[in-house]
Amino acid sequence: MASWPERLYWTAFTGWHARDEQHLPYRPLEEIQAIQSRRVRAMVRRAYDQVPYYREAMDQAGLKPEDFRCADDLAQLPILTGEQLADAPERFISRDYRPGSGLSLHSSGSTGRPRAVEWDRAGLFMILAAGRRQRAVMAHWLGRETRYREMSTIRAAGTSHDMRAFYERHSCIPKRFDLERLFLDMAQSFEDNVARLNAFKPDVLFAIGSYAGALFRWAWEHGASIHRPKLIWYGADQILESDRRLIEEEYGVPIWSTYQ
Repeated sequence: MASWPERLYWTAFTGWHARDEQHLPYRPLEEIQAIQSRRVRAMVRRAYDQVPYYREAMDQAGLKPEDFRCADDLAQLPILTGEQLADAPERFISRDYRPGSGLSLHSSGSTGRPRAVEWDRAGLFMILAAGRRQRAVMAHWLGRETRYREMSTIRAAGTSHDMRAFYERHSCIPKRFDLERLFLDMAQSFEDNVARLNAFKPDVLFAIGSYAGALFRWAWEHGASIHRPKLIWYGADQILESDRRLIEEEYGVPIWSTYQ
């Protein structure tokens, strides 16, 4: 657990960066593109100065940070493969990164070899701040952005679980602003998890796409009563189109995806 001064610092850091995120997607396109281009230039400069792989790749291609003015210019870089990252992960770590200062996130290896990506604290809390955009959109269905119930079917050892634990250790969110959360164990039977869903009555079900579809399909096929959240938000993998139609048309629950 981080010290209280550290936790207060990262809470304030997140709040400062999140203050404009709610409105960012609705700003004029020219403003959004200008912000994007500014961030691209800063990102490329840092990658060239600090990350061995990108300095070498850009030098070999005869490129300098000044050649990258907007997101479209990133197409000048060679395609990075998962195998490259798995073979030499140290070549993708910033020289000023201090081991143990952030969080190591591991892929499941479902698309090839497992890979680890090192995140520093600032990067992780920037992700949390950017999540303000998603919460603002969800408020359309929920009627509020805080203090609602969220049930998750993420894997206990998955990336989302690890990030949530990191945020809880390194920041402090007042209870009046936080969510009430409960996790479903996908190793349990559909019957048991439907019962837990009915008991908790979440406003949002955050699920792996295929599992959300299978859970509601099981309830439909077995005539089991199942709580209808105000919104299902899925990621990790896709949901079958037949399951989407079942949930949205028969149960009347909208489905929202952030699946990459």
